[in-house]
Order: sequence, then structure tokens, then C-alpha cells
Amino acid sequence: MTISGDMPNGAINQHVAVEMVASPFGGHRCYFICPVTARRCEVIYYAGGRFGSREAQRLSYTVQGMNELSRARRKAAKLRSRLCGSGGHPRPRGGNRIDTVRRLREAEYAAKTLYLDQLRVLADPSGFRWMPGESR
Repeated sequence: MTISGDMPNGAINQHVAVEMVASPFGGHRCYFICPVTARRCEVIYYAGGRFGSREAQRLSYTVQGMNELSRARRKAAKLRSRLCGSGGHPRPRGGNRIDTVRRLREAEYAAKTLYLDQLRVLADPSGFRWMPGESR
């Protein structure tokens, strides 16, 4: 397969092989063959003027560049949005809604506690835990 088109840094014309593999339960599954590493991949990315797999392009997930505090804050925010609904997605539905909401609330509480503990450590590197209202 040849990918050609106008990209932000110029025109591209690159050949990418596609491999069809039989599925164990019938049918087939298609994979790209990365032009850089020659390995199978389901998705190819455009970066640095060429297409290639995630490994070949040296791309990372968002959380891989975050510190522990940012990860904890992100986790708490994601759980809050699942509970309250955001961006047109309603809160949990279905027959097990009560259990799902309870589980999400417990997970959100644990994530918030982790975030606040890490924030306290940054604020007071001695590791001394204090409660609001107490004198330091």
C-alpha cells in the first residue's frame, strides 16, 4: 500500500506493507508492517516526516511524561468525570449502577487521598503529616 498526500512539512509518498493473518475463530485480521522496524503493528503514526510504529517513532503515552503528583491528580479527575458525567457522557447507567457508583466513589476517594498525601510531601519534605487546624 502506498500512502501519499500533503503533510504539514511537505508532500509524502511512502510504501507501507499490509499483512493479513488468519484469526483463530475465523476471518482475518490486517496489520501494517512498520517500514522502519519491519514488525507488525495495528496503527502507524506520522512523525518526523515519515510513517512508522509507536516504537519506531519513539512516541510515548501521556502519563509516561508525568510525575507521580500529576498522575494522581489526573486519575482523581478521570474518576470524578466518570461519576458526574462530562462532555455529554452521562454518569454510570445499568442494573449494577449502585455498585458501580460505590466502587467509583471509593476509587476516587483513594486517588484523592494519594494526591493530597503526595502534595503534602512536596509541601513539607520532612514527611511529617499534619492535619489542617493543627500548628506545625
